[in-house]
Amino acid sequence: MGKMTISAPNGYQLRTNATKTLLLKAAQEVFSRDGFESAQLDAIATAANRTKGAIYAHYKGKEDLFLALYDDRSRFELRRLAELIKPCPNRKAAIRVFKKFLVSLTRDKTWALLTLEFRLYAIRHPGSRKRLADLSELANSIGWEVIQQKLLDNLSTSQQERLRRRMVAITPLISSLTLESSLLPDQLSERTPASLLNRILDAILGDIA
Repeated sequence: MGKMTISAPNGYQLRTNATKTLLLKAAQEVFSRDGFESAQLDAIATAANRTKGAIYAHYKGKEDLFLALYDDRSRFELRRLAELIKPCPNRKAAIRVFKKFLVSLTRDKTWALLTLEFRLYAIRHPGSRKRLADLSELANSIGWEVIQQKLLDNLSTSQQERLRRRMVAITPLISSLTLESSLLPDQLSERTPASLLNRILDAILGDIA
């Protein structure tokens, strides 16, 4: 069987990819500044130095653009975690890297709050909720196999299942800690969410570390 050849992207594809990259970068800037509900496509087009028509050439509207941004960011973070965790020699080292990565996410308050805002929007719009769930499932396939292999290595079936159930709570916990630290900055210092998350992760992962 002959080798499969992969064609290099042509000029049109390169321009399309470049435009999408610009639009996603501008979308993150405007969504972060104005929030999902208040953000305007005109502002995103201006920030990208493109026309509003360029947005509609690639996305159906504001929700579609945000979902593309959410998907792009999720894939990026999972790939980053997979690259960090891949060299770990054992589960103990992998868990240490995993915890450090999760704690680092609490420092990006803008993105965490923006994601929370869209999740609230999705709750009120069933179609959006399904798309968000589908995207999350797709994004999880990127690098997730490597991550699971390192975290679940040599665990019994019951231990693996227990860990999976516990890990479902991690994302909501990060969102909650970020939200509370933004609402109560005088009571929760910059270091408090990271410190609290570390303790919670010790409880979640402690008996299988």
